[in-house]
Amino acid sequence: MLKRYKNELKIGIMLLVLGGIIYFILLIKKVLLPFVFGTFLAYLFNPLITFLRKRNISRITALYILILVVLILFISISIFILPIFIRELEELTVTLPKYVNSLEKYVEYVNREYRRIHLPEVIKEVIDQALAKLENFILNFIENLTTSVINSLTYIVSLFISPIITYYILKDYEEIQSSFLNIVPKKYRKPVLKSGREISKIFVGFLRGQIWVSIIVGVFSTLGLMLFKVKFYLLLGILAGITNMIPYFGPVIGAIPAVMIAFLSSPVKAFGVIILFSLIQQVESSIIGPKIFSNRVGLHPLTIIFVLLAGADIFDGWGLIFAVPVAGSLKVIFKIFIEQIISIKGLSGQE
Repeated sequence: MLKRYKNELKIGIMLLVLGGIIYFILLIKKVLLPFVFGTFLAYLFNPLITFLRKRNISRITALYILILVVLILFISISIFILPIFIRELEELTVTLPKYVNSLEKYVEYVNREYRRIHLPEVIKEVIDQALAKLENFILNFIENLTTSVINSLTYIVSLFISPIITYYILKDYEEIQSSFLNIVPKKYRKPVLKSGREISKIFVGFLRGQIWVSIIVGVFSTLGLMLFKVKFYLLLGILAGITNMIPYFGPVIGAIPAVMIAFLSSPVKAFGVIILFSLIQQVESSIIGPKIFSNRVGLHPLTIIFVLLAGADIFDGWGLIFAVPVAGSLKVIFKIFIEQIISIKGLSGQE
């Protein structure tokens, strides 16, 4: 009897500790972000370090080779892409209010023109409501997108220390793994190792694949928009690539600003941009597959939609990108946690 209550108390304490950890994480989310991002980069680059180590190159030498490659890429981007990016960003901050004003005037123009046509009052009322909703949607979308970008930029400042964290994790990768396992009691090491492998497969596999696909989408979007002579083609292409990492909603979120800016230039150009993004999405879908997210992370589509909304509410734009793999990882931890509870109760029942 006493043994059973002892096991139930142990389960209760475990649940309280888990709840406390989650609450603490939410409190210090901005502080944790560079560490999370740095750890992710370490997981992302570690296979390259392992590849070089198999060729009899020491870990520290392999790490310096990786740093050199990353620096070359960073310098190349800074020379060829960064000036265009900064120029477009400065121009956008100046012209964005003008674009909003133009959209409002266009909606007013459409409203005036259709009133000249003799339509039944019921139809006019429906059109009025539709136009009002469209105007509100456009204005809210621009406002929310701007707010989300600004909030994400505040996180980017803290991410500058992420490469330092990545360096030390990669440098002492094996020692960190050993130290972590030594902290875990022997009887829990097997489930911890199991969960670690599954989380690594879900988190790193998902994001690594998404990063490559997003780069491809971003490049093709930028080139396509440049061919259509859409203003801010680089900014819009980068946005399309980043938002493509968001399951289901990402391609639409990335396409809307490009279509709106193209529309202000020419409705025909906007139609061409819609076709461009549709073609890119078709190619992307044929590479990844419509159910890749559910299959890779083991989550139902409804669960994915819920965690995306929750992630956006808690962590803004970054939450949309990391919500799905984090939810998949938490599912693995929760599953193993439940297995441990069942095993404790099983032992209690046997006694």
